[in-house]
Amino acid sequence: IGGLIGQVELSQLLINNSWTGGNVKSLQGDLGGFVGTNNGSIFNSYAMGNINGAGIASNLGGFVGTNTASGALGGSYASGDAVSSGTGDSVGGFSGTNLGLITESYAKGSVFAPNGVGGGFVGLSSGVIEDSFSSGSIRGGSSLGGFAGELEGGSLFRTYTHSDVTGCLLYTSPSPRD
Repeated sequence: IGGLIGQVELSQLLINNSWTGGNVKSLQGDLGGFVGTNNGSIFNSYAMGNINGAGIASNLGGFVGTNTASGALGGSYASGDAVSSGTGDSVGGFSGTNLGLITESYAKGSVFAPNGVGGGFVGLSSGVIEDSFSSGSIRGGSSLGGFAGELEGGSLFRTYTHSDVTGCLLYTSPSPRD
């Protein structure tokens, strides 16, 4: 589910010089201010809307929910907030989950991820991110980072953040036994 496009399905598709300002809200799935799921190439584009998700294991990003292994994003930015009230979500100011390539992009919206992973730019990444930055605040549980909430491989080159991070370890007491 995306502010402009739900899913860019084919890797041969190219989107350039486009923008959207609408808000995105859903209970589950890949939610992005510009595109929900990206398999193609998107350049010189931006998203200004807020993202709000409340599901289980969703990917929420200010620009893209999930950038797949064949996806490439460049010269783009997101300014909206990404807010999750779900469980196990991956939340990022620009991308919820990145498996592909992101270059020369930035995010300046706030991120809220109380029960998942959250990062100022990307929630979870095993792809490549270069020449990118984030500046929004990050709040939530214990898996938070100013730029990335969690890295599972891939690489970061020339990335930086100017983000405040506020986390807390959430604790639930065990159930009493009979």
